[in-house]
Amino acid sequence: RDRRVAGWVERVMSMLKKKYFPVMEQHCNPLPLSDTFFSDWTEAISPSSSTLMVQALRDAGWLDKSSFLKRDPLAYEQDWRLALQDVPDVSSGNISLTQNKAAVPQLMHTAYARHSWCAEGLEKVFAFLLKHAEIQ
Repeated sequence: RDRRVAGWVERVMSMLKKKYFPVMEQHCNPLPLSDTFFSDWTEAISPSSSTLMVQALRDAGWLDKSSFLKRDPLAYEQDWRLALQDVPDVSSGNISLTQNKAAVPQLMHTAYARHSWCAEGLEKVFAFLLKHAEIQ
């Protein structure tokens, strides 16, 4: 979804292919926010807090009918932070929303598929790396 990163990846892959290096592109897909989305990804958030966070995002209009994020959390960062501010563990400071220092912003980016990494397809990635590894 990040056109800037996608353009950069395309240019680098093209350059590597021209030099006969093996390349593989791995796409990250959006993820739905189940009630335990946040607690599934980090032990720092309890399942009950995760449920409250997802419900707060749903109530604020952030989720579509299938529980996918409707908007880019990076572009509307203050909006989703406002939506979560009344969740008890957020308002008490037990769950941080600080960019680059807390799990929640990164997980929001992961859910929207606006991230440079994802857990999807790791088997293919590892197989590719092993196939092309130089064993010395």
